[in-house]
Amino acid sequence: MGLLSAGECLIDDLHVVESPGTASARELITNGTFESGAGGWRLLGTHDHSHVIVDPADPSNHVLDLVATDSTEHMHNHAETTLAGNYSIVDGRTYQISYRARWVSGSNQLNTRLYFNRLARTTLIDIPQNNGTPARPMVRLRPISGRNTATCVRMWWCRSPISRSQFRSKRTTPTASHRCGCSGP
Repeated sequence: MGLLSAGECLIDDLHVVESPGTASARELITNGTFESGAGGWRLLGTHDHSHVIVDPADPSNHVLDLVATDSTEHMHNHAETTLAGNYSIVDGRTYQISYRARWVSGSNQLNTRLYFNRLARTTLIDIPQNNGTPARPMVRLRPISGRNTATCVRMWWCRSPISRSQFRSKRTTPTASHRCGCSGP
């Protein structure tokens, strides 16, 4: 995953589930909650300033602070992990991809994909209209939530986010799945 140009966002609760909603459902991501730091993740190239931080809204939780100095690429310049047990994606099976994301600054175009660009999708992370006023204290914080069900993205937002310390989260349930095939999603 990576941003399409310079920017920053927070990522948490990243899941890739094969055959969701069935008895054979299988989670394919280890440490998608980032509770083990960046263990198992490779933060490469233009995304190598990324790191795991304490969730500003919940000190008992951790999130990936995805920082990009330039655009992502499929071979380098992104954040990646190996699927659990070196598992390979199988054509014709259904995979549910979900995560929580919050825009911080710069690019709001988050590109996610599985190995060999399977299920590639670029999601526009909402940018709050009222970003606050620099050098002035924030008057009011109102959490709002949004969801892009086409890509099963779970997002959380702060109205007027001046700093990450004012971050609020809302957990939601994923609602969409995609079938993997040679031609994409």
